[in-house]
Amino acid sequence: MKVACVTLGCRTNQHDTAEIQTLLEQEGFSIVNGKEKADAYVINTCTVTQRSDTSSRLAVKKSLAINPDALVVFTGCYAQLNPEEASEMHGLDIVLGNADKLEIANLIKRKLLNPGQPWRKSASTEIIMSDIHKRRIFRTIPVRNFQGMTKAFIKVQTGCDEKCSFCTVVRARGKSVSDTRENIIHNIQQAVTSGFKEITLTGINLGTWGMDRNETFSSLVRDIVELPGDFRVRLSSINPMEIDSDLIRLMAETEKLCSHLHIPLQ
Repeated sequence: MKVACVTLGCRTNQHDTAEIQTLLEQEGFSIVNGKEKADAYVINTCTVTQRSDTSSRLAVKKSLAINPDALVVFTGCYAQLNPEEASEMHGLDIVLGNADKLEIANLIKRKLLNPGQPWRKSASTEIIMSDIHKRRIFRTIPVRNFQGMTKAFIKVQTGCDEKCSFCTVVRARGKSVSDTRENIIHNIQQAVTSGFKEITLTGINLGTWGMDRNETFSSLVRDIVELPGDFRVRLSSINPMEIDSDLIRLMAETEKLCSHLHIPLQ
């Protein structure tokens, strides 16, 4: 059976989609382009702006226009913040929270491949929503294939502890949690072995990696650029208060680390 994934928003979402695709392939599903006919569509949404909400809703309509009988799963930040609103969309089958994303493959398998209950669209939408604010453990899986991508996105951190009045991220992604240094190194080594020449480190509040572990983000970056292999490292958006002198020094010392920063200044 075929599954298509449509991704909106940030690079962290792109990594989340790559994880979902990896799990789906492990369950025997074929991954196809979002413009192709599929048995199921996963819409990984964004809600950073009103336009993002509109694009997320439009992705559902486009998917159903291709295959009205498809299973449609709505996940990501829009789904997390507005599950009831999302559930009212015509043709939507499942609304899934950010903390439950890694369950998508098993969920789709149970829905589409249940021999005792052949798949048929229901008039109601199922909402599956764990409390993301109770999450204390960073969950990720190794990803070898980023569909249609020439670079690998490695998520090292998620969530945010800031309370910026203009931002909904803390409600959509929960508190800041970091992956372990060892697991990050392992995931990067796998990506390099798979042939990726550019590694982009991503996170919801990237520069806060390690604060929950008494470690610094710049020390992680140093360990990464010292790994053997022909690849370069790029940083996704990082807040100015998380840029320390060690990170600047590292950019000056090695060509392996791309020498520019994307800094939000709200």
